[in-house]
Amino acid sequence: MNPQNPLHPLAYMKAIAGAIIAGLGVLYIALSDDRVTAQEAVAVAVAALSSFATVWGIPNAPTKETVSKSTVTVETSRVPAPEQASVEPAPFVPENDARG
Repeated sequence: MNPQNPLHPLAYMKAIAGAIIAGLGVLYIALSDDRVTAQEAVAVAVAALSSFATVWGIPNAPTKETVSKSTVTVETSRVPAPEQASVEPAPFVPENDARG
């Protein structure tokens, strides 16, 4: 089977590893008092599931292979620059000089 196939188990390995690490991290904190309450168990499940969903949902960065295989041609058209209107600045005339 091809690991790029979404049904292949290797396609989910990063997400599974992320879920295990997040779940174990929260479980370690929950076991600090030598017991796990229902609220702490829910926190472990939420951490594991949200980590799995986040890692699984973000696509991998493209590699050199995938970039070279999928070349995209972008057509650009040249738009002429707008003509600049030649406006001369008005001369500076001070209204009231504070020096007198």
